[in-house]
Amino acid sequence: MLDTYKLLARLFGYETVDIEEMQKRGMLILLVGLTCVGGTIYSSIYILLGASGMAKATMLYILACIINFFVFYISKNYTFFRDSSLIFIFVDSILAHYFNGGFVQSSAVVWSAMLTPLGALIFHPEKARLYFILFLVVIATAVILDVYVDLPSEDLPQSIIMTFYLFNISTISFISFFLLYTFMRQNEEFRALINQQKEAASREKIRTKISSDLHDNVGSMLTGVAMQTEILKMHIDEKNIERFEKISALSRKAMESMRDTVWAIDSRKDTIGDLNSRILDYALELFEPLNKQVNFKTELDADLIINPDIRQAAYLISKEAFTNIAKYSDSVKIDFRLFEEKNNLKLHIRDYGSIRTEPIKTSGQGLSNMKLRAEQIGGNFQYFIEDGFHVDFSFPLG
Repeated sequence: MLDTYKLLARLFGYETVDIEEMQKRGMLILLVGLTCVGGTIYSSIYILLGASGMAKATMLYILACIINFFVFYISKNYTFFRDSSLIFIFVDSILAHYFNGGFVQSSAVVWSAMLTPLGALIFHPEKARLYFILFLVVIATAVILDVYVDLPSEDLPQSIIMTFYLFNISTISFISFFLLYTFMRQNEEFRALINQQKEAASREKIRTKISSDLHDNVGSMLTGVAMQTEILKMHIDEKNIERFEKISALSRKAMESMRDTVWAIDSRKDTIGDLNSRILDYALELFEPLNKQVNFKTELDADLIINPDIRQAAYLISKEAFTNIAKYSDSVKIDFRLFEEKNNLKLHIRDYGSIRTEPIKTSGQGLSNMKLRAEQIGGNFQYFIEDGFHVDFSFPLG
């Protein structure tokens, strides 16, 4: 069904709307089209029974709908099409009531006007109250016509009248139920979406609080340890300096890991732009002292939000790849590219140097762990050495 809605969107020029609005517009177009088909069948039956007067209102409605479709196709004005389609139901009801001879002869067809306020609940909820008031006006008009106007009447057998009565009321009831059912389902989906948004906002608030607490409390303690270690180094003999230097190095490494964790948890850093900035900052900090140039290229919207696990994995894999290049490659040029391909976000890193032949050791995260990290989030990790060191990391965006 979604393919049908997309086809209608292309035909009538509203491809840019979101999928929910596209479905809503497509549903209205199909409903109007089906009523035209049903009206054609009704008119044909009326004419075969010799009740040409009863076919007039339906034929006028069909003609109006066809013209409305044509205007919609030319102008691409959905608002006009929607409002006209709802108003035509009112007009058709009054005309049917008049030409068919009142409530009995018309199979109470005036009640089909109730389809307008029901349809408005789905397609134009802002005006649903107004359309309901207009419906009451239509009913009042029909009563006045029945009481004070000598309406034309077709001389049809009672069995035909009752058959049409049953068929008309059943059709109107089915359409009414369908519209109400759709409205209730959309209302439930809306409430579920609101609850999901509330839960997501609550999770983001917790993540932000945790990251802030880590930064303020644990970060300050680690900074204090590093500072105290540096001070103590100035008051000890040389044979113990190495031990304190190790403690100081471990403190700095713990601070770096803590900063990475804080960044990964923080819900305010969930965009591609935040990931780009973090990776670029690390690359420049690492390579500039080594006189290595980083060509950084991103082909994605900076405001695109990604899953925090994916964001963290992409950063840590990039960080490990850069560390390997800094340690084992003599290249002075490194390429970094972040892009989308076939609904997958892809990260490619490479250099152009020669790799030393000794086994590559990594800074706490081996190549096997990099692959495992990618697989844990449903991604794919590959690396190879050919005219330099290459890393490819990808994961589905959808």
